Amino acid sequence: MRVCVVIPAYNELGHIASLIRDIKNYHLDILVIDDGSSDNTFGITKDYQVNAMLNLNNQGKGASLIKGFKYALENNFDAVITMDADGQHLPEDLPLFIEAANSPDTNIIIGNRMLNTAGMPFYAL
Repeated sequence: MRVCVVIPAYNELGHIASLIRDIKNYHLDILVIDDGSSDNTFGITKDYQVNAMLNLNNQGKGASLIKGFKYALENNFDAVITMDADGQHLPEDLPLFIEAANSPDTNIIIGNRMLNTAGMPFYAL
């Protein structure tokens, strides 16, 4: 099964390198969509030789995900796993998603990290 890990990213210079390194341990294709970052998020993707797209202006996570899914379809991937660039999604969970995806009865898998919110940052609106 060909899997593409799609990572929308916006100003994630502090997290993107370690995330890419950890995902590379699983030998999966990676696509980072830099959503108009003002830091060097896009430059890091070149350092780690992963596929990347750059939105010149911030278009939002949804627009970046659409680009990522389109890329996966155009490049004949069998599955897409989306991960946030801020490190909240754990690369060590990737094999669990891939194992579940290999079931013939599976069409979509949704991970739920709300069972243990202790490590999640709090954002006040």
